[in-house]
Amino acid sequence: MATKETFARVWESLIRAMAQAGCSGQEWAVMCALMRFQSDDYTISMGVRQISSITGLNEDTVRHRLHKLLQREFIDGRGWRFALLEILEPARRGRSTIYELKVPRASDFDIPTLDEAKLIREGLEEPDTSDPLYQDELDDMRDSIG
Repeated sequence: MATKETFARVWESLIRAMAQAGCSGQEWAVMCALMRFQSDDYTISMGVRQISSITGLNEDTVRHRLHKLLQREFIDGRGWRFALLEILEPARRGRSTIYELKVPRASDFDIPTLDEAKLIREGLEEPDTSDPLYQDELDDMRDSIG
């Protein structure tokens, strides 16, 4: 009988994205709990009670940290903003929320360091999300995710 891994693998692009987004220690704990149960397609089905049990944080704190993670963004080398985490399906009676981690594992995806990101943010305006290049970048991210 195979046992479930009791650790989470964290790739470099996620470390950079979370540092760049200014995530707190409790947000890191919640993200690591989520990553522990991430499937190959980047989706995670997990309830607040389960996250609370893993992290040792109370359920209200977990809810607040999830809310913050859902608001956090990182930028790529062009200055385009992307969410760290999104909800694919909200919780329903008897079913946990399904989340999707939006940070690609691909090592060739350019996520600047915190200092580089600050310089990029200072020099760029908000991207035009209707720009075909922006849409191409989103498509490339989705392709790298799976």
